[in-house]
Amino acid sequence: MELRSPKLYTHKKSKTPIFYPYYAGYSTEFVEDILKVLNPQKNGRIIDPWNGTGTTTYVANQQGFEAIGFDLNPVMIVISKARHTTSDFQTSLRPLAIEILNSAKDQIPIIINDPLLDWFIEPFVKEIRAIQQSMERFLYPSDFQKHNFMAWNELSNVAALYTTILFRTIKNAYNIKGSNPTWIKTPDELVHPTSSARDIFMNAVEEQESYFKHGSLFANETVSLSLANSKCLPVENESISCVITSPPYLTRIDYLKATWLELLLLGYDESVLQTLRKDMLGTPIVRDFKPNEITTGISDTCDKILDFVLRHNSHASSTYYYKTYAKYFNDLYFSIMEIHRIMQKNGNGAIVVQSSYYKEQEAC
Repeated sequence: MELRSPKLYTHKKSKTPIFYPYYAGYSTEFVEDILKVLNPQKNGRIIDPWNGTGTTTYVANQQGFEAIGFDLNPVMIVISKARHTTSDFQTSLRPLAIEILNSAKDQIPIIINDPLLDWFIEPFVKEIRAIQQSMERFLYPSDFQKHNFMAWNELSNVAALYTTILFRTIKNAYNIKGSNPTWIKTPDELVHPTSSARDIFMNAVEEQESYFKHGSLFANETVSLSLANSKCLPVENESISCVITSPPYLTRIDYLKATWLELLLLGYDESVLQTLRKDMLGTPIVRDFKPNEITTGISDTCDKILDFVLRHNSHASSTYYYKTYAKYFNDLYFSIMEIHRIMQKNGNGAIVVQSSYYKEQEAC
C-alpha cells in the first residue's frame, strides 16, 4: 500500500434515513462518492477496521463488493449485522414483534444485581428484561453465550435487528440529553419512563419500519462482520484491495461510553466494561505504563507533539494528558501497520481524520 497525501472531499447532505442514532459516523452518500473516486476492482475486498454502525460495509455490500468490518464494541457488531437484514423481512417485522411482546407476559425475569437498576425504576427493568428474554427465546441459538464477546459474531441478522430495536427502546426510555453526545452517565435519580417498555418497544419497531420503507436494506453473502482489535486484524497478508474507514479521533471522545446503556442491556457489568473501555482507541481512560513502553520515532510530528505535551506547564499535562496522547499514537501506529500488512501492493483507500489541538499546538 502506497501512502499518499490526503485529499479532501465534500458531498451533499445525506438524504438516507439514519439506521441507528450514533454520534460517530459518516453518510452512505459519502461512501458512495469515495467508491466512485477510488474505483476498486469488482472482485476486490473492502475493509473497515473501525466499522461502527457499518456504513462502509453496508454500502460496499450493496454495490457487490466483498465487505469486511471489525469493531471492538459488541454493540457495533450487533447494529451493523442488523443493517444487513433484507428488505423482504419488512412484512414480518411487526407480527414477530407482537409475538415477542405476547410471550414476554409469561416471562419472570430475575433482576437481582441487574446493572440497569442503577438507571431505571425496577418495574421498567423487569419489563425490558422480560421482552429481552422473550426475544432471545425466539431468535437466539439455545446455546448462545452472550457474555462471551466473540459470540456476537455468530448472531443472525434478524436476531441482531430485534436486539437493535431493544437498543432503541432503552435509549428512547433514557431520553436525557447532555452537553456531550457521547457521554451517557448514571442519572442522579432513577429514570421513570413516561410510557411502558412495551409501548416504547413498539415505537422503536415503527422507527425501524421507516428504514425498511426507504428500501435501503439489502444484503448478499459477501459481508463479514466480527469483533476484533484494529491492532491485530484476523486477515491474511496483502488480501485487501481497499480500505474506507474513520479511526477514533484524538479528541478524548468516549466512544464506548456512548453505548453504555446498550452494553448494560446486553448484560455486561461495569467492571467488564471498564476493561473494554481502556482497550478502545482514543479512550480518555488510560492505563499506567512506563515511558520505555512508548513507541518513539513514529514520526517527527508525533515526537514533537508528545514532547510539547510532556513539557507543557498546564495541570496534568505531563501525566494524564501525556499518557492519553502517547497511548493514542501507539495504538494508531500499530493499527496503521496492520492495515499496511493486509493491503495489496496496489491497494488504495480513504481514511477520514479530524484536526485536533492540544492547547495552542496542532495535534493532527
